[in-house]
Amino acid sequence: VSVSSVAKHFGYSPDYISKLFKKEFGVCMKEYISAERMKYAKNLLFTTNLSVKEISAQTGFTDENHFIKFFTYHERKRPLQFRNMYCNIKMNDK
Repeated sequence: VSVSSVAKHFGYSPDYISKLFKKEFGVCMKEYISAERMKYAKNLLFTTNLSVKEISAQTGFTDENHFIKFFTYHERKRPLQFRNMYCNIKMNDK
């Protein structure tokens, strides 16, 4: 999902649909899409044993390295570091 694909689906320009989205929801559409992708990726890391490559594909990335860079930029941790950190906390809680 991208701003361009949403705009195309509804027959609007990306700039116009972004302005409408921001006016209605108070957040930039691109930021919203990124936040939702991150939520989905973190959920997959928490709840599955899928590889980073599989998670990158399921979250709409065509390149695993791009996903790793995206995830690291937003979370300040690589996906596997994030998963291991969570799993260690979960195991210690038991």
